[in-house]
Amino acid sequence: MKIFAISFTLLLVVSFSAKAQDCEHAGLTMSAVRTCLYDKLDKDLNSVYKPLYQSISAKNHTAAVLLKKSQLTWGRFVEDSCAFTVEMNKDMLSDDARYNCWADFTTARIKVLKDWSAQYRHAP
Repeated sequence: MKIFAISFTLLLVVSFSAKAQDCEHAGLTMSAVRTCLYDKLDKDLNSVYKPLYQSISAKNHTAAVLLKKSQLTWGRFVEDSCAFTVEMNKDMLSDDARYNCWADFTTARIKVLKDWSAQYRHAP
């Protein structure tokens, strides 16, 4: 279990080192740094989701409704999955476990949304 906790911490450091450099001066506490990192990643997510939703809404109402539904469903899935992760990693700080989990899911979701956006731009 300790190896798992170390892996999570290493993933946080490696995956978000560029963002961390910007956020390391956000405050004197790890909580302030986590909040900064969360805000940056949330903005990244919204910067991909919102334009995709707007462009699809203008041309295909049904697809826009389904995209919105998938985003809401994804959010609930992430919350439940990260609650499970926190519970299973009691030897790790719960805020770190929750953030690492959320960041992994959010990074993956951004990639999916970018892929969908590219497909939509190239659709007939």
